Parts: sequence; C-alpha cells; structure tokens
Amino acid sequence: MSVIVTTASNDHRVSRHVLKNHSGGLEVEILNYGARINSIKVKDKNNETLDIAMGFENFEELDNAIKNIDDPYVGAIVGRVAGSIYPSQGIEISDKKCDLYVNKANGASHHGGKVGFDKVVWEARILNQNPPSVEYSYLSKDNEEGYPGNLLVKVSYTVTDKNEIKMSYHANIVKDETSSAHETILNVTNHAYFNLSGFREPDIKSNYMQIFSNKVLKTDSNLIHTGELCSTKDTFEMDTNIPFNIGDKIQPLVDTPLRGFDHVFSIFETKTNDGSTNNHPEKLAAKVWCVSSGICLEVLSDEPGLVFYSGNWISPELKGKGVRYGPHCAFALESQRFNNAFSSKKWKDQVVLKKNQAYTQNTTYKLSLIQ
Repeated sequence: MSVIVTTASNDHRVSRHVLKNHSGGLEVEILNYGARINSIKVKDKNNETLDIAMGFENFEELDNAIKNIDDPYVGAIVGRVAGSIYPSQGIEISDKKCDLYVNKANGASHHGGKVGFDKVVWEARILNQNPPSVEYSYLSKDNEEGYPGNLLVKVSYTVTDKNEIKMSYHANIVKDETSSAHETILNVTNHAYFNLSGFREPDIKSNYMQIFSNKVLKTDSNLIHTGELCSTKDTFEMDTNIPFNIGDKIQPLVDTPLRGFDHVFSIFETKTNDGSTNNHPEKLAAKVWCVSSGICLEVLSDEPGLVFYSGNWISPELKGKGVRYGPHCAFALESQRFNNAFSSKKWKDQVVLKKNQAYTQNTTYKLSLIQ
C-alpha cells in the first residue's frame, strides 16, 4: 500500500496523489484541483488493468477542456451546493438576502456557481500510507459565489484492500470576525464518471444496473426539482431494484429535454445536520456491471439522494488520456442531499448548516468482478 505524490501541472501548482492498495488490484489518482478523481485502475476478468474513470493526462489538458470545450465536472468535488437551486436570487440565508451566481438558462444556480469547489486548488495532506489515505481541505470564504459564512470543507479518500474507494466528508462554519453568518447551505458530492469497459466500448449502453430505490424526485417543465417524490415505476415504467439494461431504458429518454438519465433517487428520506438523523450506516444505493470486462461497481452511502446521470451532455469534442469522450460515454452516481432541497419546506433542513453543527457524509465506491 502506498501514496505517491507527483506534479500534475507545468507551474507545479497542481499535484496528483496516487493511492494503491496492497494487492495492486486498485490504483486511484486524485488531483488537488477540485480534489478530483482523475483515474481509477482496476483489473478486469482477464486480469488486464483498465482505467475506468474519465480524466485527463495532466492539468493543462483538463484546463483547456474546461475553458474551450466542455466542463462536465469530471471527477470533481462539487459544491457548495450540488445540483441546482431555484430561485437563486434574493433567497434568505442567515437572515440576509443572497444572490447566487446564475449559470443555467432556467435561472438556476448550478453546481456551486461560476467558481465552485471543482475549480479551486485544495490543500492536500497524507493521512496514512497503510491503508493509503489523503485528506483534501478548502476554506470557502464568506460570500463566495453568493453563499454566506466562512466554510471549512474536508474530504478524505481511502483505498482499501477490498478494492474500495472510501470518501469521508466533513464541513463546518468557521468562526471569524469577517463574517456574522450563523448558517449557510451545503450539499456536496463527487462527480466521478465511470466506463466499466475501460472505454473499449464507446458508451455505457451495454451495462446493466440496479438502483435500490422506489422513489424519484419530480421536476417541472423547466427541469426544476419540485420536492415532490414520485414512484420509480410510474416514472420509468420499471422497478429499478430489478436489474435492467441501461441501453434499453435510456432510449425513450434520449429525445426528451434530459437526453437520458439525470434523476435524483431517494435512498433515505431523512438526513439533517443537527445530529438527529445522521446515525444510519451506509446503504447499498446502486450497482452497475459490464459484461465484457466483468467489472462491477457498487455505490454505498449514508446520503438521502443518489443522482444517476448518464453523461447526456458530454461534448463529442472532449478528449482525455487519449480517449474521445461524448454523450453517454460514461455515467456518474452522485451521493448527495436532495436537489433543490433549500426551496422545499419538507427537505430544507437537509442542506441548512448552522454554526456549531457539522456536515458529514460517507460514500464508498466498491469494485469487484461479477460472478
């Protein structure tokens, strides 16, 4: 087991940490820019090592993609608030009116705004060599992207001998004379994209999956989440708990405004930051497997929501690590609080973080071979 640190940018500002388990069966590369997963190398059924994560050769390739081609938040920590918030203007947080950065045509603020957690350099600290573990921390200043409060966020990645990537999140408002904020809002996730064939297949349509949920968040005609939960059977005309082929079920969605799957599934209906509902263990939320490689991914989390996004809007001009990406080339499974929870009276407490409270989240990506 080990953690190896190297430089990932020409100016030495961005570093990469490579975490490798004892058996050599799992190797994960993380950049401190956005605390993002840039590579996941695992062995397939033929004992061949495949990189199953979207990513980039170096920071310059990533930076060029973000600025000139497409920015699908590849592998990054997303915040302060993952998903969209609407309304985003004049909303009351910590007894003051706040205007969040609008970056969606429907007037919503999406994935933290213009410069969210994904576009900043985090401070990295090696926690352990055995098992390999690295902690990333970032101090988000008061009024950053319109959000009140000085917020300290920490995310640790640990690679285990069970071929797991364990992510642990912690955040709290930092007492500081520069800010009088007594609360803020927070909903953090990791936006890793997976192609379990190691991109030998150009899309994910041959994959099979299960999502262990009976309810999904409803959206209105502007694709804003309303806070209402509806049946997965009514939404997709199937039981997502039963294995299904992604290609079969994505086709009816391709010609809709979503262009595929981009849905928030309810895993737990309760979680707040006051300590009263944070004690349940991680639960198996989803499972995806690829027949050609034999690789299986399970996502376990203690978060109430899971977004299944099938890479619908990834540009066909996007390239990374010698691979040309494009729509449906990879999928994301994002563990988080409910989208637009702040605008819902029922779910608002999921994302409100007060002084003297701690935001926590635990999510595991578990890799194995199908039997």
